[in-house]
Amino acid sequence: CTKGPAGLAQKVISRGAKLRRRGPGLPPRFFVGQGVPMCGIAFVKAREGRREVLRETLVGALHYEGRLCEELLRLSSDGLLRCFTPYDCVIPRLRLIISELLRVERVEGLFLGRFHQWRVHTNLRVLVFCSASATDADEWVEVLTNYNAEKNGEGADAMDNSRKEAAAPAPAPQSQFKTQLSFQQLQLRRPGRPFQPEQISLPRDMATLLMDSTRARRWRNNRRLVLNDRQLVEGDITPATPNFSETMLEEVLAFGEEPATKELIAFMDSTCQLKTIRFNGWKQEELLSFWLNVYHCLLLHGSLLLGTPKSKSEIRRFYSRVSYLVGTGPMSLTEIERIVLHLPRSDPKAVQARARARASQILGFCACLRSSQPDEADSDEEEGLDSDRKDASPHGSRGGSLSRGGTCVPMPHISLPTIPWNLVRTNACLFLGEDLQPIEIPHEDLRAMLIVNRGNKCCLTGIPVFEAAQLNAALNDITKQFVQEFVKVQESDGKPAEVTLPYSCLALKQQMARKSDAQALLKFLWGFLPTEQAMPTIHTKIKFGSQLEAQEMRRRVDLKPATYLDPDLAKHQIIKI
Repeated sequence: CTKGPAGLAQKVISRGAKLRRRGPGLPPRFFVGQGVPMCGIAFVKAREGRREVLRETLVGALHYEGRLCEELLRLSSDGLLRCFTPYDCVIPRLRLIISELLRVERVEGLFLGRFHQWRVHTNLRVLVFCSASATDADEWVEVLTNYNAEKNGEGADAMDNSRKEAAAPAPAPQSQFKTQLSFQQLQLRRPGRPFQPEQISLPRDMATLLMDSTRARRWRNNRRLVLNDRQLVEGDITPATPNFSETMLEEVLAFGEEPATKELIAFMDSTCQLKTIRFNGWKQEELLSFWLNVYHCLLLHGSLLLGTPKSKSEIRRFYSRVSYLVGTGPMSLTEIERIVLHLPRSDPKAVQARARARASQILGFCACLRSSQPDEADSDEEEGLDSDRKDASPHGSRGGSLSRGGTCVPMPHISLPTIPWNLVRTNACLFLGEDLQPIEIPHEDLRAMLIVNRGNKCCLTGIPVFEAAQLNAALNDITKQFVQEFVKVQESDGKPAEVTLPYSCLALKQQMARKSDAQALLKFLWGFLPTEQAMPTIHTKIKFGSQLEAQEMRRRVDLKPATYLDPDLAKHQIIKI
């Protein structure tokens, strides 16, 4: 007879007791696929590069701190190293070109007391793999090292031959067409910009190494480009200090047009220490200086790797995707602006209201011109036309008196309810034994809103390196430089008649107008103008610059370290250098 749930539970408990009486059991075998039927079933769809395979085994891949997964690693004769995820392996999780590997090395000691580690170094990521035996790990290191040396020895001739083969591919079966096409696309991509003096270019498939390819949903925006995840943080975690951001920003500001590869890699390794940040016990000055330095460092770091965005869509994607891992969570440029630094966003309703008001003025002007034209009714009567029949139909003309004379009742603005499945958000753990660390946000500071450098023509060309001990004086100095550079005052009869501000101040003006009055921004800016400047009045008009200035980005090499007007700050800056 069939037992109930209680009987089945008792059966499982008794069976476990019998196994314990036999002695301690052996741990399960990992990363051994030979003779295991489930291994063939898990990777049955991993067909890419199967016919050109040189070596393939099961390995353990360290996706990030706290996650080790069993995957299939395959080296093919087409010059690609592919890594497949079980069951979801039609497209490989990673696809690396062997000639772009820097080196492959073994790691001394055992991982988790039983696995043998080895690393694959690229310019953007250091991939860590585990093997079940020391022999397997040594063979992988030897095979990849020899194959990489062979590929690099072929030089430019090998690349020319591959381009010719890609231009005229040999006929292949339909099942293998996808494999050859993927390799040809990688070879035909525009190579990355080389860095002196080793002439090592960035990987062609750069986004794969910067995005989250683990399929673990580490963050909500799965198209983030995380720039400081090159190396894993291993061992005991020593939290970085608040002044760590100063060192990072000084390093990236010192880079020239083409930095050396070793310097660039060392800088990217140093930014990985942002993952160890813990905000426990930080003061407000330390928080604000830290986030301002991190923002500017991320802006320059992204421009260094990805180039300067040109169009409006490229700027939007750049600010929303380029991110740093700070603590255990990612933060993009847009998130730092909106969440941390409290930068306001321009109200689209206010912009639409101004556009409607301007359109009403134009339509009113056109209506005046139409009313000044001679009436055509008299001429119609002279010609014998029936004017009564002409006015009888309500549909006689488009936009008749009904639409022009009726009162427009606007629809009320009702906020939509919150989607129920977004109330609870789960985050993947990044460190074993640690929860998601909270992000500490500094208090709102109007000076920080003005002087944050977004890299466009509405900002200064100098980027300051803030220190917590002298943060207040530095913010006043840089804000004074910003006001002197971009605030233009036109006087009439000795009084300010019109003030021109950069377009970046539009959102700030809207926010301050909602909180206090329309002239609140001018009152704040006037504190950084010369004392002989006359105070604004309620009749002073505020004009903003062109939006095109906010969309025109400066080159990275044009952004230099800022200099201070305050002699004490300038002296401290010289001593520090």
